[in-house]
Amino acid sequence: MINILIDELPHTVDIHGESWPVNWGFRALMLCEIDLFVPDKEDEQKMMEVLNIFYNDNVPNDVEEAM
Repeated sequence: MINILIDELPHTVDIHGESWPVNWGFRALMLCEIDLFVPDKEDEQKMMEVLNIFYNDNVPNDVEEAM
């Protein structure tokens, strides 16, 4: 199990046997949080914006697995 306070986070996630680079940076995660709390956006739009930040605009085709 990873301890996010002291262990290095992975640079990729595996989806259907393929590695996808991810952005774990502090600024990226702050942008995700900001996007999630915008009141006048639909939940689906928020989710896609967060996934685009997290996957550096290269979201896997299987969005459910990407979450």
